[in-house]
Amino acid sequence: MTLIELMVVVVIITIIVNIVLARFTNIKRKTDEATTKSNLYTMVRAIRNYNAIQNRYPSTLDELVQKGYLNQIPAVHLSNHTSTNEVKYGSIPEDSGKWLYDSSSGELRVDCTHRDLEGNLIYEWEY
Repeated sequence: MTLIELMVVVVIITIIVNIVLARFTNIKRKTDEATTKSNLYTMVRAIRNYNAIQNRYPSTLDELVQKGYLNQIPAVHLSNHTSTNEVKYGSIPEDSGKWLYDSSSGELRVDCTHRDLEGNLIYEWEY
C-alpha cells in the first residue's frame, strides 16, 4: 500500500467517524429536549392541579413535592447546560439552564436562551 492510498483510507475513515459522531450528538440532543419537554409538561400539570385545589400557585416548586403533587422536581436536560433540577425564581431568563418559576403567575419555563433543534427558543416552550 502506497502512502497516498494510506492517506485516502485515513481521510475516508475520518469522514465516516465525523458523520457518526454528528448523528449521535443530534440523537442525544433530541432525547434531552424531549425529556425536558416531558418534565415541563408534568410540572405545569402539577402546578395547575395545585392551583385548582389550593386556589393559589405554590410559592416554591418544593411545595409540589411536599404536598404530594410530584414525587420530586425533575431535571432539566439540555446539551448546552449541565443537567439540574434547580429552580430559579422570577420571570426574566438568564440562560442558567434551570427551571424558571414565577410564583405570582404560576408560569414555569426552562431558563435557556438557546434554540432547540427545530429552531424554537427553549425559553418559549410552554404547555
